[in-house]
Amino acid sequence: MREQILWFQEVRNIVIPSLRNKMNLRGQTPQDLFTEKHTELMKDSEKWMKKNADICLLVATIIVTVIFQANSDISSSGDEKTNFHKANSSNIESSILKNILLISNTIAMSSSSIAIMLNLFIIISRFSEDDLFRALPIAFMAAIISLYISMTFMMTSFCLTSFIGSKSLAIRIFTCVLELLPVILFPYLVYPILIDLFNMIFFSKSKFKPGKRVLGRSL
Repeated sequence: MREQILWFQEVRNIVIPSLRNKMNLRGQTPQDLFTEKHTELMKDSEKWMKKNADICLLVATIIVTVIFQANSDISSSGDEKTNFHKANSSNIESSILKNILLISNTIAMSSSSIAIMLNLFIIISRFSEDDLFRALPIAFMAAIISLYISMTFMMTSFCLTSFIGSKSLAIRIFTCVLELLPVILFPYLVYPILIDLFNMIFFSKSKFKPGKRVLGRSL
């Protein structure tokens, strides 16, 4: 939809100003006609973005819940009276790993909260032509990136927790390898969408630069 709007704007810019709002025999301006012809495309775009925003919102909410619980466990670990916590309490409080763990949890919480706000913005948006042209694509791309950052630091926190909770090198390595798999798999799965969004947002106007061949002609 953004590309269609971009085409309309570029054609509008090369039309004589006095003709830009000229009505046809049905009393429609070019803007009215464009909106009418692209109503279905706008509805499809709205449906697609809301569906994916709902999924991203659910994942981000789960991450916030997990990180909040993890921070609560870390904060209360010094007060626990179990043997496990007695054996590890001094190590957690005196180790640099605990500080890194808290920083990692903070970044994960902040990133997932940003992803939640961006996805809520998409869901409650009016999905007007202006929104579809810039605000919504940027918000959706930023939401995916924020979600990936939060997921990465959440898995980093789990890895640090494994290092703190176990003295076995084999268990540490095995746990970290398994927990890093989602971090590697996620960008592979969303890479095509991110590249399309990035090119659409930042490079879509390049096709209208002088010297570019569009529809077999040089502009």
